[in-house]
Amino acid sequence: MRINLAASTDDKYARYAHVMIISALENKKDEDEIYFYLLHAGLNERYLSEFKKIEDRYSGFHFCPLEVDPARFSEKLPTEERWSVAMYYRLMLPDILPDEAQRILYVDVDVIINKPLNELYETDFEGKLLCACEDFGITEEVAKSRYMVNMIMGQGMKYYNSGVLLIDMESLKKRYGFDDYMNTAFALLDKLEMPDQDVINYIHKEDIKEIDKYKYNLFAKKAYTDGMTLQMIEEKCTITHFATQKPWRGKFIHCETEFLWWKYAKLTPYKEELLSEFVDECLTDPYVYDLITELMIKNKKLEEEVELRRQINEKLLAIVEEKK
Repeated sequence: MRINLAASTDDKYARYAHVMIISALENKKDEDEIYFYLLHAGLNERYLSEFKKIEDRYSGFHFCPLEVDPARFSEKLPTEERWSVAMYYRLMLPDILPDEAQRILYVDVDVIINKPLNELYETDFEGKLLCACEDFGITEEVAKSRYMVNMIMGQGMKYYNSGVLLIDMESLKKRYGFDDYMNTAFALLDKLEMPDQDVINYIHKEDIKEIDKYKYNLFAKKAYTDGMTLQMIEEKCTITHFATQKPWRGKFIHCETEFLWWKYAKLTPYKEELLSEFVDECLTDPYVYDLITELMIKNKKLEEEVELRRQINEKLLAIVEEKK
């Protein structure tokens, strides 16, 4: 079976994209052929070379880099440390994918593919253009505070995460192209908070078929707080998404689910440098120390407040007893 898989990256995230594709190859069926379309804008030759070497290591893997023109992305498009301009590359898929990629699975580079992709890849679109999962990060409070999310959900629609998208590219190309996405982005420019994701949800709010978020786009931290063990995730989940809190960064509170990411990171040529960077940041970044200190201060203040209330209650009780 041919599986068309796509992702976007820049030099900063190329190593994590390598981890992602290794996880897919380690779990694919022997008879499957994975065509990996990597969207980039002048990726460092070191990273391109290492992707190409994967073809010699895994049968059934075909590396298909697609270079995008960075000049087509205006500097006015919102970005931040977590989201570089590379997040917009996925919006170019209709313009640059070859015609033989009639359906494609797009994934963010911070996912791990735990199981064969066949069941997801063969999902019936039922007349829709995309299949996606409801975003775990959209709580009721978040929905109220974000204009685009609130607007879409206010129309009775769901807000979907763009980190895993199964796309009927043959049908989508007939209706949309990169310019359509960019025109929408600029029309909504002052309202975009999760930029490319907001654009996809806005344009395709009636074109998306919902698929199981616990199976195909499980947020790792959500799994942990819900009490799912690493074994449960590996048994039940096809794609795990390390959204927001990254296992390779030292500045976060870490959890057991991150062993899943490191399991595949160890199979890449970057394993030693990734581990070294992680340890260095864990030892030097004050995030965890500052967080614990803040919690201790808050706890001390709470103890003092409770003690004050206890003393007041004792005095009130004494007054009541005297009146008796």
